[in-house]
Amino acid sequence: MKKNFLFITTLLSITLFIASCTKDLDEPSPGDQFPGVPSGDIVPIEQREAALTGSAVGLKSVDDNRKYWSFAESKALISGCGSNDELDLLAQLGYTSDTKLAFGTDGVIYVKQYGTITEAGGWYWSDESTKDGIILAAHPSVVFTFTVLNESEVVYASKQSGAYEDCNSTTIITYERMVYGACGNQDPNGLSSDINAIVSEEVLQILQGQGMVINTGCTPPDVQGSYVTKPHMVESTTVPGELPGSMYPDLFFTFSNQDQDNGSVQWDAHGGAVNHYGLGGFICGEEDRFTVVIMVDVKHAASTAIAKGMVMVSGVITPSGIVDYKQANYMLDNQGDPDNVFIPNNTGRVYYDGNGIASRTGKSSTQPFNISSLFWSTPEVEK
Repeated sequence: MKKNFLFITTLLSITLFIASCTKDLDEPSPGDQFPGVPSGDIVPIEQREAALTGSAVGLKSVDDNRKYWSFAESKALISGCGSNDELDLLAQLGYTSDTKLAFGTDGVIYVKQYGTITEAGGWYWSDESTKDGIILAAHPSVVFTFTVLNESEVVYASKQSGAYEDCNSTTIITYERMVYGACGNQDPNGLSSDINAIVSEEVLQILQGQGMVINTGCTPPDVQGSYVTKPHMVESTTVPGELPGSMYPDLFFTFSNQDQDNGSVQWDAHGGAVNHYGLGGFICGEEDRFTVVIMVDVKHAASTAIAKGMVMVSGVITPSGIVDYKQANYMLDNQGDPDNVFIPNNTGRVYYDGNGIASRTGKSSTQPFNISSLFWSTPEVEK
């Protein structure tokens, strides 16, 4: 509840900062009206509701047809009495890449945090005829005007003046910039913020040092289908006492429900007593090259602990399968490994297909490989 409250205060931060406020008069251009605030493309009036809420026909929305925006910036620009200051509200409030917001077509603001969705008040257009800004139902005196509004980015800002701290003539501009989709949500390293929330830059460098290929970009190909790696070989390992060259049983897996706009994909791997169905992953890449990152709950029959691991799959998609197939498994948290069955934290293995391609297949294995054993200290391997 505390995170949701703080989240809303960023939208209302101007009312928290200022006493005896007066709203500025409208000016011709949003960019001129809010100096220092990012400005850019604003779609025509008839497209603005669709861009903000995701209600457009053919636009892929998720979570009950709501369009969840990810935070990129939230700032307060303070000037007056000979001084200027800039407050980074994202840093102050501890937002993460997993904090997202949706403007529901039902007039409700929804917040999604670590998979939990809550309602956070109401909203409506400041002017139905122009749709050039929004108002929060709880604070109808504050108008947030759009300086950017399109399918992948939105920026809204408000400016008021009044007394603040020791200055009686203060101007405060607050704005938030949010992005949507793999391209709109891309970090400087070429991966989406969703992927960067799972795997750190340090881990990325470790995996690349082991020979893992990481394909960046925000326009990945369609990878949906079922595949088999045969033979499934260990290229490198950082697990103590292990050497590369082991051959694992054939691995069957499926990619499905790929959402290009949201940069997500579903991954299934079948594993005897332990099956992984419907695990959500994130995809990046360009042209025919891609990388998928998936979080995995790791289990072992001899332990009650459920470890947290990361699976990464990369390659070049073709009609025959995934050429240059590479797969990395990395242990993020083995929960202390109370039964001594998992590989150590911050270790893992990189695999490849011995024939150079993970072939497309129309069937699943009758004895599918247990994907969790890729994280075991004594995995099931072919002799």
